[in-house]
Amino acid sequence: MKTLLVVVLLAAAVLLFAAPPGFARDSRPYRSLAVMDLELEGATPEEMAEIVDCLTRRISESGSMRRVVDRQKREKLLGRQPQVQRSRDYDEEQMSRAERLPVELAVLGRLSWNRQQYELEVRLLAVESREVLYRQRGSFPDRGELLAACDRLAAGIAAAAAAGRALKPETKRELPPLEPSVGIGLGQEGVSAGSGVSGGSYLYLDALAMLNRFVGIDAGYALRLFPSFGGSHLLRTHLRVHVPLAKDAYTALGLGYLLSMDAGGASSHLVGGRVAPIAGGDDEVFFELLPVALYFDVETGEAVFTLELLAVTVFFGR
Repeated sequence: MKTLLVVVLLAAAVLLFAAPPGFARDSRPYRSLAVMDLELEGATPEEMAEIVDCLTRRISESGSMRRVVDRQKREKLLGRQPQVQRSRDYDEEQMSRAERLPVELAVLGRLSWNRQQYELEVRLLAVESREVLYRQRGSFPDRGELLAACDRLAAGIAAAAAAGRALKPETKRELPPLEPSVGIGLGQEGVSAGSGVSGGSYLYLDALAMLNRFVGIDAGYALRLFPSFGGSHLLRTHLRVHVPLAKDAYTALGLGYLLSMDAGGASSHLVGGRVAPIAGGDDEVFFELLPVALYFDVETGEAVFTLELLAVTVFFGR
């Protein structure tokens, strides 16, 4: 048993600190962006909101960013935290708000109207370094041309964001930035029978905490539904790594522990691994197709596996 626990701990360390494929590239793309409020001169807040929404929508439609926070969600997220102290410096105030979302990129700008023409300036900044990655400005005689220009500006912003950033040689193996999130999953799975595990169909409730898009930990409880209801309980936890396959598509790997308890109070301890060949989704919903797990009883060495058709996790606060 001690040998098995040592193996589990060593493998967990490897999973946690080894960067999945794609981390050691020559450049790392930006993944998240928000268009902040524009500085106004002569123009109305309603006109500004229209421009912000248009830029946000076009950047999102370009597909260059994994996460584009729209104006309504931006204010909802900021409303959950203490307000930023207002500053006379527009850039400082808006970048302070962007840091609290959090996002990697922020679009700032200025919208003015002098009763003859609109003038719009946009700038794309990296939130952490405050580096300006893109800047463009133009003058427009009417609102129609102003909105039409948003398509071109959004394309320029998306291209600059997609260009990524160069990594210094000594940082090529670093893990991606923290993007903590918590999700809940509810479903049904099949469990094979063993000397210490009652086989059958189980209803489970899982909690998943992700440090970023690639590394996390889950914990869950399962109650047997069939062939008899109740009496058998499963508790489990896994250290998880999501290995990228394509944009927002992964293979989910897990290494963990399973505790089985029967109606008489007897318990069995098992260790093993879990794999979902195809996993993915968006910021709110994450799915895993055909997740299967294989565990071994630490006392007898007997194998027990679990199988599910589809696992769905709903995230909160992303």
